[in-house]
Amino acid sequence: MSIKIISHGKGKSAVAAAAYRAGEKIINQYDGIEHDYTRKGGVVHTEILLSDNAPAEYPDRAVLWNAVKKIERAKNSQLARKIELALSVELTLLQNKSLVREYVKKNPRGRTTWSYNHKARRVILICPPCVLSFGD
Repeated sequence: MSIKIISHGKGKSAVAAAAYRAGEKIINQYDGIEHDYTRKGGVVHTEILLSDNAPAEYPDRAVLWNAVKKIERAKNSQLARKIELALSVELTLLQNKSLVREYVKKNPRGRTTWSYNHKARRVILICPPCVLSFGD
């Protein structure tokens, strides 16, 4: 397990991190920068898991992460925690996805998104909101 902070003070962007993990294109509404990782290979599955009381628009990754940035404006704000976990190579994709969902339910940290890279066999959680990403 590896845990790292995505901090505004260190020049990091939660919007960019979310786009990278999901292999998507997201425009950061704060600075207008387009983070385009659609050509990044290896992402097999992405998913957003939300708490029951989450805003209805949060299933959209761009909306979710731009909302985090909008709320966290301090120069030293911690936008997210990236938690990296290894997955079992003996399990199928379906079994690993089930384990990840179970882990998130038992360890809720707000909102969760995740992506899966079959070759890397690892999961990335970015919290809070908690983002779960299987990938590079």
